[in-house]
Amino acid sequence: MRPRRHHGTPLAARATGPRPGYTLLEMVLVVSLISATAAAGLLVLGDSDARLREQRTRQRLDQIISAVIGETGARWAGEVRLSGFVVDNGRLPVALRELIEREALVDEAECSGTQPQVAAGRLACHRPRAAVFDPSPDAGSGLDNGSGDELTLTRAEESLPKGLRRLLSADLDAGRLRDGWGNVSIDGDDALNHGWRLNLPATESQPWRLTSLGADNAAGGAASDATLDLDRSVQADDWSTDMAGWSVRLTNASGVTRPGPGEFIGVSLLVWENREGGGRWKRLTTQLDDTPLAAGASHSYALPAGGHSGGSLSTRVPVGEHLALAVVSPDASAQDGNDQPLEINGHRISAVVRLFSGAARPHLELVLR
Repeated sequence: MRPRRHHGTPLAARATGPRPGYTLLEMVLVVSLISATAAAGLLVLGDSDARLREQRTRQRLDQIISAVIGETGARWAGEVRLSGFVVDNGRLPVALRELIEREALVDEAECSGTQPQVAAGRLACHRPRAAVFDPSPDAGSGLDNGSGDELTLTRAEESLPKGLRRLLSADLDAGRLRDGWGNVSIDGDDALNHGWRLNLPATESQPWRLTSLGADNAAGGAASDATLDLDRSVQADDWSTDMAGWSVRLTNASGVTRPGPGEFIGVSLLVWENREGGGRWKRLTTQLDDTPLAAGASHSYALPAGGHSGGSLSTRVPVGEHLALAVVSPDASAQDGNDQPLEINGHRISAVVRLFSGAARPHLELVLR
C-alpha cells in the first residue's frame, strides 16, 4: 500500500509558524479597560480616605468635648463620675492647648510647694486646694481679692482637688492635636488651637464651639462632600448650673437655740476658678436669717438672684465639687465684711456639694452640732 500524501502546509509547520498579533483596535480596548479599572480604584481609595478622615475628625471632636465636660453617662456600676476640664478648673478652656500642654502652662514651683504663689502668666496645677473664705470679696465677681481678711480653711475635708492637668495627648506633629485632615490654623492661632476654630461664648448663656474646617480648610462647604465644616458645642447647661433659688436646709442639733441674740445665719457656697496667676475662690451666699432654731428645728435658706442680698453676681456655677458652709453675721447683709464661718465648739459646719451636667441641683442639709 502506498503511503498517503499530505498536500499543503505540513502539520508541523502549521503548528510552529508565526501567529497573527493584536490589532490596533484590540490594543485600544485593552488600554481603555486598564485605565477605567485604575480610575475606579482611585475613586474608591479616595472616597475611603475621605471617610476615614471625616470619621477621625468626628472622633476627635467627641474626645475633646468629653475632655471639657467629662463623661456624662454612667462610668462604673451605674455611678456617674465627675471629670473633665471644667470640673478641675471651674471654667471653660480658652484655648485647646489647655487640654494638652500642661507642662508649658502650669507653675511647677507652686505645685511642688517651693513657692507660695502661682507666677504671672501661669496656671495652678492639679492638687488638693484649701478653700478660702473672704468676708469682703470683690463686688463685681465675688472672688477673693487678697485684701488681707481672707480665711484659709485648713481642714482636710474642706480641700478640693483642683487645677490643670493633661486631659488629651497630642500627635507627633509639633505637639499639635490636628483634625482628620491635618489642618493648620488660618486664624493665626495654631499654637493655641492646633488648626481648629474655637468660638468662645461672649456670655455664659452662649455655647462654646469647636470647629474643623474640613478638607478645604475653609469656612462653609457643601454637605455632599468633605469640605463641610464639622463642629461640636458645649451649651451653658452642659458645663454649669444656675443656682439662683437653690435652698439649703439647716438643722439645729446643738442643744442650744441658733442663731443667738443679734445674729443672722445662712450658707455660703465657695467655688474655685483657675486663671493665669493662680486660682481664686468665688463666694455666693444665701439670705441671712435670724429665725430662731430651737434644738431639733430646721429652716431652709435660699440663694437669691444676684448671688447674695443686694448683689449682682452671676449665679451660674460650674459642674464639679464645691464647698458649702454655714455662716453667721451681725446683720442681714452678706459679703460686706461682717459675715464669718459659723463655728460651734471650734468646729465649722461644712459639706462638699457636687454638681453634675444636666442633673437637678442637689438637696443639701447642714447639721449644727
